[in-house]
Amino acid sequence: MLLAAVLFTDAQKSDAQSTEIMPIKVSSLPQPPEKIAAWIKLGNVTFESGTRPPSRESADGPRITGETRYRLIYHFRSQSDWRVRGSQIVIRVRFKDVRWQTSHVIWFENRPDADGFWDNQLVRHEFDHVEISTDPRIEKLFRSRLKDTSVIQRPIQPGIRIREADVDKIVEDTVRKMFDEISELVEIRYKELDRITNHGQLPLPPDNEIPWRNTAP
Repeated sequence: MLLAAVLFTDAQKSDAQSTEIMPIKVSSLPQPPEKIAAWIKLGNVTFESGTRPPSRESADGPRITGETRYRLIYHFRSQSDWRVRGSQIVIRVRFKDVRWQTSHVIWFENRPDADGFWDNQLVRHEFDHVEISTDPRIEKLFRSRLKDTSVIQRPIQPGIRIREADVDKIVEDTVRKMFDEISELVEIRYKELDRITNHGQLPLPPDNEIPWRNTAP
């Protein structure tokens, strides 16, 4: 079985009908610092600016003038064998060709000046978001949970005939649940970053006071 799944943030969904957005080409900006350049490459980061309908968060709270919208994608292939034992199906599954990808769109209401772009407070804040969703420990956690999932058991009704498509669906649902739990962790950390910095208005506390820099994902 081959499966690919995508997670969009709520903000990305709600902004789908924006009409006054212009891309900001990285080539039009000064050379980024090495660390930021690595995040741009790893996280497939693009930039845009302009007016748009407010996101749900900005409608309910402070005015948002910058926002990072991310997308998480996973792909895998799997091979499964199964048997019915009483009222349960037992599936032995092997995952392969596992891939994890991220992409980000950083939006600014007003385009920051090219001079000093990478030192701009709002730009720096948005890359604090990118740091969270490109953290290699997130992908590592997903791969580790897949590796640990060699046997899946589910209850079934007596007399039900199990088809390969049914098994594929069970495997798919199992992986999707893992993915949803991990992606929820990313979303929680995004919100926590905005809380402790008041959406970038306050500096980050020391590293030892930032939970995601000091704890396992």
